[in-house]
Amino acid sequence: MDGADANVQESSPAEMTNVFLALRSPLMGDAMNRLLTDAGITVGGLAHDFENALASLRAAHPDPIDSIIIDAAFCNEQSDALTSVREAAGPARVVILAYDTDVQGISSDHIMSADGVLTFAITSEALIESLRLILAGERVVPRELMHSLLIRALAEEAESAARTKEPSSPLRGRNQAPSPRETEILRHLLQGDSNKAIARELGITEATVKVHLKGLLRKISATNRTQAAIWAINNGYTAPEPRDPDGFRSGAGATDKSPEGKLQ
Repeated sequence: MDGADANVQESSPAEMTNVFLALRSPLMGDAMNRLLTDAGITVGGLAHDFENALASLRAAHPDPIDSIIIDAAFCNEQSDALTSVREAAGPARVVILAYDTDVQGISSDHIMSADGVLTFAITSEALIESLRLILAGERVVPRELMHSLLIRALAEEAESAARTKEPSSPLRGRNQAPSPRETEILRHLLQGDSNKAIARELGITEATVKVHLKGLLRKISATNRTQAAIWAINNGYTAPEPRDPDGFRSGAGATDKSPEGKLQ
């Protein structure tokens, strides 16, 4: 993941007060515990087994759990892992932490459900900053993983169209060209930006983003953001370039960042 954006306002460690770790490796669990503690973040629990993690999350805690970092290995083994975690932990933010070798094995459902996906190919500073962003309500997902998800969806659409011998409308051609503003929003969809993040990037209100997005989906015959992103790839659109050397977009309010992109 890219380094922390110097233009983003620093978050206070107190903003993230209680993190639960569900990591299979005792060594990695201890390392993450120390890293978070050194950054002024309280680790409210640590489990190396998925069932033990769920049991601990269901138990009463003196302080509410703000976020949960879960090993991608658990997600790859349990199709309902994040659903179970959310049921046990309530409103806590859920972050998947993965080794590079495990990233591509994360299911589309888990990627869409998680509040963030982080890998070990990042610096400790970037990891801490990403966790703070996630706790603040942003989503952080590696750009390569986001692109892989879109490719998976594209392949599934193509396979479905081949079976039915009917082309899927959002993946082919243009019914009506997007307006310049809709084009900007479409490019941000390729980064997986939330409406809130797009509004901040473009200097408009979130309500305005929703209006433009609704018009964009209608024009390209798409029913959701993922279909719109697939349509964009098929029609030659690209995501905005990062605005700083580390790959984070900077600028006023640009807090919905990702190591290499993000997905909403």
